[in-house]
Amino acid sequence: MEIHNHWIEDQDGKVFALQHPFSIGRSPDNTYVVPTERVSRRHALVQARAEGEYWLTDLGSRNGVFLNRQPLQQSARLKPGDVFQIADCQFVFHSQELTEITGDASTHAVTMVDRQSIDSWIFIADIVGSVRQAQAHDPNVWTAKVGAWIGECRTILEQSSGTMNKFLGDGFLAFWSCERTSGADLVPALKRMTELQALSALPFRFIVHYGPVQFVGIARGEISLTGNAVNCTFRLEKVASSLNQFAVVTRSVVDSCQGQLDWVSLGSHPVPSFNEAIELFAPAENPPPKF
Repeated sequence: MEIHNHWIEDQDGKVFALQHPFSIGRSPDNTYVVPTERVSRRHALVQARAEGEYWLTDLGSRNGVFLNRQPLQQSARLKPGDVFQIADCQFVFHSQELTEITGDASTHAVTMVDRQSIDSWIFIADIVGSVRQAQAHDPNVWTAKVGAWIGECRTILEQSSGTMNKFLGDGFLAFWSCERTSGADLVPALKRMTELQALSALPFRFIVHYGPVQFVGIARGEISLTGNAVNCTFRLEKVASSLNQFAVVTRSVVDSCQGQLDWVSLGSHPVPSFNEAIELFAPAENPPPKF
């Protein structure tokens, strides 16, 4: 017999089991209440439609829902590790499948969640103006360009022991684990990423932050990255955009590189949903990508 466990994790690391429909909105009768005018009274809903299937639905909200950084146009089935955002709130969908053991355990396959925290460097990259650019290209040409860009980025990451973890529609999430990588290994990778920015046919922005990351191993070998450090990195992308910066790292990254990263401070900046301002750094010569 299969036992399905599913849960939602918010940006603060709080976990909500999906034993009942999970509603989000401004009204106090929702499962998750967000008391801001940017959120509708009944904004969104996550609910089961079949055994082990959970779907995300926008309930006709005014400001919409974003799934993996793309506007949610219609109800979508959630996959483990999917990230959806409503106003400044971010949620991650998790799914665990266990096979009940009866009799001799050695004759039964068991898949379980393995959750551990590892200090890591978190890397997020996204194509600047992706919606406008996609509309200006033939779909096949656009797909080829994005594929080529991802391939170039993957090569840089893997040559420095980094791992590309999840595609986000117009970008991707990657990481370096401190168990396999030192801060010094990041320096040539970041240099090559800035060089790629100058040469790439697609303008892109990247952010790097450092902190404890929750690695959640899910069925079929999928791994989801969660935790405050990951959530902070996503929010830093918006801060970098507001500063018109295309390559940004935090003080924690600069310190871990032990003086080998020659970037300049942009000062400390507030990060939405986080209490303390974070000092950011950018390359001394940082011309914006060509559009």
